[in-house]
Amino acid sequence: MLDKIESIVNEFYQKMDTYKKMSHDVEDIITTLLEINQIKISNMTLRIKTEDALKNKILYKDKYNHIEEITDVLGCRIVVLFESDVDRIFNLIENNFEIVEIVDKRKNTRLIISNLDTPPFILS
Repeated sequence: MLDKIESIVNEFYQKMDTYKKMSHDVEDIITTLLEINQIKISNMTLRIKTEDALKNKILYKDKYNHIEEITDVLGCRIVVLFESDVDRIFNLIENNFEIVEIVDKRKNTRLIISNLDTPPFILS
């Protein structure tokens, strides 16, 4: 198990530059979509999973063999001003990204998305 964790963590660091660039791209894309559709938000934050969080997930889930199998290496959280904007933003995301998994926090769930050739990331 330790070898598997070390291998996945190595893959994680090999792809770190990609995650950093992707983080900026995701922020730009979502910001543009919100502006075009005149949706004002309270806050948007993006994060790359920490090494400790990654190790804990690998240990806890015990089902991953490669970093690409982990769907929330990059995360984006959007805090809306109005609850009705959640569905509007969801529709924008759904129309512009490939959705891998949906988990809606209102229902204790979250949305995991991917933009075609990029690794999936979480939007909560």
